[in-house]
Amino acid sequence: MSEQSADDYVPVRLKTLRKGEPVIFSIYILLKQRGKFIHYIREGDEFEAERYDRLKEMKIKQLFISSADEDKYQAYIDKKLDSAINDDKMSTTERAEIITQVTSEAIEHLRVDPTSEKAFAEIDRAGKSMVEVIKKRPEVLKSLFNSENDDDITLTSAINTCTLCIRIGRLLGFDDGLLETMGTGALLRDIAVQSFEEKDKALFTKPYADFTDADWEVYKTHPETSVGMLSKVETENITSMVISIVRNHEEKPNGKGFPTGTNQLTIQDSLVSLVSTYDRNVTCLGMAARDSIIEILRDGAYEKKHVNMLQQVLFSIGAIKN
Repeated sequence: MSEQSADDYVPVRLKTLRKGEPVIFSIYILLKQRGKFIHYIREGDEFEAERYDRLKEMKIKQLFISSADEDKYQAYIDKKLDSAINDDKMSTTERAEIITQVTSEAIEHLRVDPTSEKAFAEIDRAGKSMVEVIKKRPEVLKSLFNSENDDDITLTSAINTCTLCIRIGRLLGFDDGLLETMGTGALLRDIAVQSFEEKDKALFTKPYADFTDADWEVYKTHPETSVGMLSKVETENITSMVISIVRNHEEKPNGKGFPTGTNQLTIQDSLVSLVSTYDRNVTCLGMAARDSIIEILRDGAYEKKHVNMLQQVLFSIGAIKN
């Protein structure tokens, strides 16, 4: 049993680890009642399938590594991401699982420490991998939407929005740099959610029609709160375009969005706003994909050709059927 403090450990997701393979770092489990970390798997030992499945059955989602092993863990993750893009023998489902879990973990790390340059670097890598895997293996898009994901809804929505935006951007001929910027902005647009009080987090899964005036007052702050959090990260990778996407993802091209009602949006701002609107309806509120598209078309806030492109992508992954 370790005598180290909690600051000496870093949380990692169970699903970012692969059962039946040796690990290149030691793995620990936290006994919350006693505040102690137990050495669970030693470096170089195999993560046996039986042990992995037992943790999954117990709904244990988070394990820990020593902070001294962070570089080893990142090398492990980078190798998995590379395999998800380039390994021809890997199944589409496994590719989607790797991308989903690594991306979710990166967002979680930044939510815990919004000033962490290292956490943002993880999101940057995850976003680039998302672009690469969708470009090289477009069939993975469907699996990304069907991958097993037991995360909070805002994480699922971030990944869904990112992947749809990247696919639409590809149809529009965006270069990889712009796709990565748009994907990163989509992932980070609701980064402020963890800073909200528990009662206010429920607003992200509440229909606008049911909002009180007080609800609106709180909810409308989240784009600027997210921007404020990102401004604390000292990295050149948070570009003005990323900030613009995060700031404007609730605005609409017709000026009827919020919080400011501006209609001065870049094309990437507008696309992220469109897909955010679609996915809030579907992932957060449980609306059928087709009904969400119908509602968006009826509202008339977005360019019809962009809505049609979104619909085309949804047809291609089976989210909407003829």
